[in-house]
This record gives sequence, C-alpha cells and structure tokens, in this order.
Amino acid sequence: MIMRKLVKTEPKTQLLLKPYIKSVEIINHEVGPYNVYPNLTVAAGFQFQGALSIVAGKGELIRLNPAGITGLLKSYRVFQATSLRTSSVLIRFYPWAIPDLFGLPASLLTNQSLG
Repeated sequence: MIMRKLVKTEPKTQLLLKPYIKSVEIINHEVGPYNVYPNLTVAAGFQFQGALSIVAGKGELIRLNPAGITGLLKSYRVFQATSLRTSSVLIRFYPWAIPDLFGLPASLLTNQSLG
C-alpha cells in the first residue's frame, strides 16, 4: 500500500508554478512492487528515505538514484521499494513544463526513468 499526502506551498510559489505542476506529494512506500500506469504527467522523484528500483523484464531490479525523473509512459512500469521505509517527494509536471523549465523537449523523456 502506498500512502500519499499532498504538500501545501506558499501562495506566491503556487502562482508561479501553477501552470507547470499538477501536484506535489509525499509518498510512503511499502516494500514490494507496484505499477505506475501511463498518464499525462512527467514525474520528478526524490527519495529522502530508503530506495526504489525498476523491475525489469525477468524480475531484475534496477536501482534508481535518490533523485530522478520519469517521462511520459507508453505502457505501465513496475517499481519496487527495496527498503522497509521508503519515502519520496513526487512532483508531477505537465508535459509542457519540461521545455519551459528545463529547455528540453518532453519527448526526450518518453518511456525513460533517468537519475
């Protein structure tokens, strides 16, 4: 089970970033795999406790760095918390935020988990 909590920010920050950010969440992961399904957001994640991995084709775990970004997905991806206590801050960006904020086309991140 994944526990999610929305984070409140200062009003000026909200107004500045509102066109780019769909949500900011704190997520507490339980050990074990979970699916992330395609949606219309690009997710930047920061693990401040524990670790996450991608579950590859034959069940191989590919450990992710504590900070990374996952682009638009064409199919679901399986992630797994690999520590008893894994907590993340997840920032969900709209796709148009990527070229505006990072100077890159969002298509470069499609089906990619970088970090």
